[in-house]
Amino acid sequence: MKTALDNGANFWNAGQHYGHPHANSLHLLNYYFTKYPEDADKVVLSIKGAYDAATASPDGSPAGLRKSVEECLRVLDGKKSIDIFECARVDPKVPIETTIAASSHVFNRPFLRRI
Repeated sequence: MKTALDNGANFWNAGQHYGHPHANSLHLLNYYFTKYPEDADKVVLSIKGAYDAATASPDGSPAGLRKSVEECLRVLDGKKSIDIFECARVDPKVPIETTIAASSHVFNRPFLRRI
């Protein structure tokens, strides 16, 4: 990851559901930014979430969105902000307007920059 960044690859994508819940890509990012905190501002971090791994289905509900973002931030542990958050899938049970409206409340924080 260090070599990639040093060679200009600064757009990194991760997902709450990329890997085991206790050892996913967010955990790897936490480890990396613990070792190289000076790199946090050099990376544009895009995170996919709002996906329920237990049911293998999207959760675009306001509660699901909030839970997902909070879990991602918990794992990152303040080492890096989320520059872009994406719902991994559109939830067919929740109108997209509801998901977007909920995101305006969830994302109105300094450690989340874009949806």
